[in-house]
Amino acid sequence: MISGNISKTQDLIDVINGCLNNKVGILDLFGKKTSLSLSIENGNVVGFFSKDIEDIKDANLNYESLLIFHMVEFLDSSFGFFSFNEDSSHREFIKLNKPMYVEELILQTQLASVEFKSLLEKVITPFAVLKAEKGFQDMELYDGKSVYEVIATSKNSFVETIRSVKTLVSQGLLDISKFHEPFHEFGTTNVSVLIENVEATRIKLTSIMESLTLSRFSGFLKMTSQEPAFLYYINGKPIALYPINYPLFDFY
Repeated sequence: MISGNISKTQDLIDVINGCLNNKVGILDLFGKKTSLSLSIENGNVVGFFSKDIEDIKDANLNYESLLIFHMVEFLDSSFGFFSFNEDSSHREFIKLNKPMYVEELILQTQLASVEFKSLLEKVITPFAVLKAEKGFQDMELYDGKSVYEVIATSKNSFVETIRSVKTLVSQGLLDISKFHEPFHEFGTTNVSVLIENVEATRIKLTSIMESLTLSRFSGFLKMTSQEPAFLYYINGKPIALYPINYPLFDFY
């Protein structure tokens, strides 16, 4: 397994090009906004998984658009971490209708990011719930749904859907009715207590870690000694420690 930090867009592009070309395995991406796992076969993305998708109730989801959405979310994060593991036998993924080439994934994500930022100038957040101000064709595809749900259920590509929503909002046919709270609507882990700058000897670290395991937490636990160390969890299981920290290895 290889792992490391991602601090800028070019890092993400380099990681994808380096880890996906002619390889088989799992690329896990962790950012402030989202976590995303990509299933790779011979350099192609054949499937993916994100915890947020579990709570969308629709039988006909546009998984290609959802993949691009979560890639855009990660691209716009100011900090990230990746790990690549060639063992993919124990993981389940949402299969794409057809494999996506590495170059296609990067190009689509970069184009989608520009379009998405333009839309957010009008709707603020992808969890903004839309309402129809006037009747128009296919109004039921938008009315009462958040932008995220529109993307997830659209039969069109991510960019086509974003452009459609942007046009309808500009024409005054759609407006914002309210904002969903993403922590509850789409399954993001809700943090009850955030502990910062506290010595490990002053807290029950083992109890916290046990709670993360029992709650099937996905994310990272940041600990600082001489330098920051990140312990990454998927569904309650610690899967990676970065950078190498021998005292922490001894502790676990």
